[in-house]
Amino acid sequence: MTTVEELQSMTHEDLVRRVQELEQDLKEVKEQSDMWLDSFTRLQARHESSINALDNIVKLTKMK
Repeated sequence: MTTVEELQSMTHEDLVRRVQELEQDLKEVKEQSDMWLDSFTRLQARHESSINALDNIVKLTKMK
């Protein structure tokens, strides 16, 4: 984290470079977040499918 004093002492070029670094960091964090959300969604769908399969097995065994 950059302090106000550090930011105020930076040149315009330094500030532009810092903004570019922050934009790149933000992009990387968003990509990771999207990856984790996709992974979570797929796992959640698998979990629901497993529950439905087990529910159907229980229903079939009760029919006999």
